[in-house]
Amino acid sequence: MFYYVSFLRPPPQKVLITSKTFSICPQVANDLRTEFYEGDPLDLYFAWLPEASFASASHGASQNLMTRKLTTWKGASTAYKEIEISLPPAAKVQDEWRLAMWARSTTTSPNEENNKTTDNADPLPWLIELKRHATENTDFGSAPFPVLSEPILIVADEFTTLESHSKTKSRAKRGSRATAMAPKQERIERMYLLPTTHSAVSGPIEHGIICDGSDRLRSSTILRLTEQTSFDLDKKVWDSGLGLAAWLANLLFPRSGLGMAKPSENRLPMVLNPSAIDIRDLLLNPRGFSAVELGTGIGVVSLMLTALLESSELSGYSSDDAVGDPVRTTCSRKILATDLASAMPLIMHNFKQNASTYSSGKIQLQTGVLDWDSTNIFESCPDLGDFRTLDLIFMADVTYNTTSFPSLIRTIHSLVTSWTQNPNSDGCGGPRILMAYKERDPSERQLWDMAAKQVGVFFERVGGVEGAGEMEVEIWIGRCIVSELN
Repeated sequence: MFYYVSFLRPPPQKVLITSKTFSICPQVANDLRTEFYEGDPLDLYFAWLPEASFASASHGASQNLMTRKLTTWKGASTAYKEIEISLPPAAKVQDEWRLAMWARSTTTSPNEENNKTTDNADPLPWLIELKRHATENTDFGSAPFPVLSEPILIVADEFTTLESHSKTKSRAKRGSRATAMAPKQERIERMYLLPTTHSAVSGPIEHGIICDGSDRLRSSTILRLTEQTSFDLDKKVWDSGLGLAAWLANLLFPRSGLGMAKPSENRLPMVLNPSAIDIRDLLLNPRGFSAVELGTGIGVVSLMLTALLESSELSGYSSDDAVGDPVRTTCSRKILATDLASAMPLIMHNFKQNASTYSSGKIQLQTGVLDWDSTNIFESCPDLGDFRTLDLIFMADVTYNTTSFPSLIRTIHSLVTSWTQNPNSDGCGGPRILMAYKERDPSERQLWDMAAKQVGVFFERVGGVEGAGEMEVEIWIGRCIVSELN
């Protein structure tokens, strides 16, 4: 189970420069924002990031980053507390700034001086590191994930902020009402640090690759994922999506720490069973693969898997370090991320803003509208036409609605039976099925029996990601027994 820093009351889209301050309500809660974090107290910190430098090169990185303590989170008792935040001292009209916010244990917070801190040890505290150093005492998701606001525009007068506001209002009234009446932001952003095998060089962030000389940050890819602040289920990050991405990062980068590891070195921090090794070999096979994600949400797993494979050049290696022939650069690696039509605008936004991380063309990342209730998924989702010879189906957090199980099982059955290659000699055939699951209700586990009885797919658990404890993200792999296909 993971926890997330976010806004119960988000920042405004625009702020009048004469207002000096505006209010927010921070929160630390679960993925669906239905349960507050009630563990040990957490100090919440914030920093202002100028959008110009954030978007172009440094992502707000600074060797002398000044952070300010916002408040101490003590669970539900502090959840609805409005807090005034001062505008950046250097703010000017028409500037855009992002508000970064993150949490630390109260026992590990930096020493404070006039409520300010300088954190030279962590120049980018708003980054979520997908794969942690073995030398660090924290695992992925053991601390709440940080958050970034959208850009906040600094404006000169109220009429820029509130077009409908009467021009006859006094300037004093405008100053007092502009911030309160400004539209609130409806999106947040989180940034993820992914391991790569790129050689380290000095310099700024280029094409999403950090090259600042830091051991922890060197040669890493940054992904930026946008979520909605609404309660729409398909427009936010869910635990199992991040858990699966973290599991894949550890699967593909077996050495401890970020960067510089080749998959052929086979130094695994976890014991892998044959099914997990099979997934790794499939993803690293220079001949390529085709994969479909069911219920991609905002595109987390598809995008992270693509970035892990492409920007890290893992596609150049097979599991036995056989580079192979020219198929290395021309291989067919295709990933289709599917969901309902309502999810597509945000998925496309996330894919577009991270396009530089998979621009080489080694991997084709596509989207497709897929409704599990369709009687013929290949007709309703034409993009599936190129995926009839399918190697991998992957999905995360698809079990929250048990009434959708018959449709989900029918969709899996259609994908499995479309498999056109000859079955393996071991009696198994069809695509592998990789699933991340976090239990929300015990009745969800009926999916396993339904898959076995109706599709002939038998799952085995191959791992887990604990995060902050309680309900961990379970990793399951399924294979189809050919004799059960019909």
